Amino acid sequence: MLVLAFVAAATWYGYCMNRLFIEQSQPHAFPLMGGEIVTDPLCRLLNCGVPLASIGVAGIGVEIYRNRSRRWPVWLGGVLTLCVAIALIVFGARYFREALGGGAMPLSSQVWWMGPLGGSLEYDVA
Repeated sequence: MLVLAFVAAATWYGYCMNRLFIEQSQPHAFPLMGGEIVTDPLCRLLNCGVPLASIGVAGIGVEIYRNRSRRWPVWLGGVLTLCVAIALIVFGARYFREALGGGAMPLSSQVWWMGPLGGSLEYDVA
């Protein structure tokens, strides 16, 4: 259930950001005053959604291990969580680099579990 909730929240976030960027491309649109409307939900999804979905996958794995049943739910949940997390990280790194200037505030400084990765996911824009 946690995996589905995470995928649904990320899908809704993607839909809303698509609508926002379409609206921003119109000539009569007001400019964004800051990036918080984009970064705050993204950081919430990455800070809370990814760990909770990972816990959900682990829970499915433990239940399947105990019952010795088919393993496809674990693979499906794991692949869904991994793909959605990677998509959010790629979008976030690109948005932080291009729209927010990148150097001042990297994505890894906003997501707690990316802290140990340091600057390995961030790269300098020349």
